[in-house]
Amino acid sequence: VALGAKAKPVETVKDAVVRFEDATGRPLEGAKVVVRMKGAEPSEFLTGDGGNIHLQRRENDSTPCRFDVDAPGYGRARGEVQSLEAFNNVTLALVKPGTPVLFKQQ
Repeated sequence: VALGAKAKPVETVKDAVVRFEDATGRPLEGAKVVVRMKGAEPSEFLTGDGGNIHLQRRENDSTPCRFDVDAPGYGRARGEVQSLEAFNNVTLALVKPGTPVLFKQQ
């Protein structure tokens, strides 16, 4: 580093939890998730107990993410977050076949 040059601040990498759930709020366990983030190659994950995956994020960075999800017994769906936070909940418009439909009376 040349004398008088400003040092770049060290970026802190944090863990981000993303929870995937179906339209009724049930966690999507064992789902294949392809994550696409700006400036990075797509990454593939499997959701664990509770429908969670863990991603690395830079502190103070608002990176939008797109998630392509293939959930056994449900089908496929896509979800997005505008900014990857420490905890993210992604609800997908998926239900298992035979799930009763509940309507609210007005």
